[in-house]
Amino acid sequence: MANEAPKKTVQRRPSSAPKPQKAAAPKAAAPKKKIRRAIPQAESQQRIYTTVNGKGGIMFRLRTTGIQYSDPETRSIRELRYCPMESSVFADEQSNLALVGHVWFENKMLSVRPDQYNLIDFLDRHPGNRANGGRLFELVNNVKSAEDTVADEFLVHDAISMIKSNTIEDLLPVAMAYGININKDDMTIKRSLLAVAKKKPAEFMAKFDDPVVMARAICRQALDHQIVKDAGASVNWFDSGSMICAIPAGKNAIDVLSRFMLTDAGATVLAEIESQLGM
Repeated sequence: MANEAPKKTVQRRPSSAPKPQKAAAPKAAAPKKKIRRAIPQAESQQRIYTTVNGKGGIMFRLRTTGIQYSDPETRSIRELRYCPMESSVFADEQSNLALVGHVWFENKMLSVRPDQYNLIDFLDRHPGNRANGGRLFELVNNVKSAEDTVADEFLVHDAISMIKSNTIEDLLPVAMAYGININKDDMTIKRSLLAVAKKKPAEFMAKFDDPVVMARAICRQALDHQIVKDAGASVNWFDSGSMICAIPAGKNAIDVLSRFMLTDAGATVLAEIESQLGM
């Protein structure tokens, strides 16, 4: 059979190459749009005053006349008097026809409009104001209260996050520190820890960094598994009966042993207990 002739390759004339295009310049990031807000200034907000120490019932009347005020500007004692139609809260600067007004706290609260300058001045100078050392009423700082509330909420959130992010092994020492039964299922233990975290978030989070917490957990397990025993005046090894450390009068065995194990002298005791617990 004759060899087939090699196939010819059809040569194609290359088309004219397109002109190289310039790379498009990267688009600049669009500026973030700002939302305009109309935040009220403190001086334009309504003021809320409240009685303190349970003072007053449904209605509480604040004394508004005959009040002695030590004026630091004049270095004299002046009468403080609330007269709504007067421009001053000092009796010696008021007209002869000045009418004394009344100040009532309703359900232990008093709301003052920002345009009630006379009343605001009177309350701010009143000796019964807690800011002046008084014990009758105080200004509720709404901004500060809101900041404290938000901070507390964040703290609780952080405490709850520690329960979620840590393993059950990391949570058990903390659970034992709060007297939670660790011989329960994991979710029961976590639910008990949640209740603690919501009530005392800062204290709860501090437990994770406290070496005494782990030491106490180890002591508790050492007692439960009969590695050591509380002999009353001392903590002893369960098998040999030899003393590990003395317990001062009025002290708890776990408190004493846990702190002893964190010292240089107690390091070998800690190591031996951990070894017997298989830690």
